[in-house]
Amino acid sequence: MRRAWLALALGLALPAVPAAADGPAKPSEASALSSEAWEARLAEAEQRRTSARERAARSESALSRARHRRHPRGEALDALVAAATDARRERAAAEAELPALLEQARRAGVEPGVLRRFEN
Repeated sequence: MRRAWLALALGLALPAVPAAADGPAKPSEASALSSEAWEARLAEAEQRRTSARERAARSESALSRARHRRHPRGEALDALVAAATDARRERAAAEAELPALLEQARRAGVEPGVLRRFEN
């Protein structure tokens, strides 16, 4: 179920073969990273998610205020709408990035204690 949700969130198609039949994991660059490196990557992704959430909240607030006051209008209002749309996209991308990194770290064999901090 979690795999299906993650694939849906990332816009990926699930393979027709079940996960158990995927075969042994192939060593890759991601699995060669140390726990400290994974923790740093996860912390950066968490920071991006936090800043994206804050930016989206600020832009939504500014847009709401502008619509309520009916000022500014024209190009200035269009700029606020565009900024809010960009902030929503950025937030969605940042929200999807952290779970994907967590899954990669799990597959790479990072200890659960390191991952637990980022699972919320």
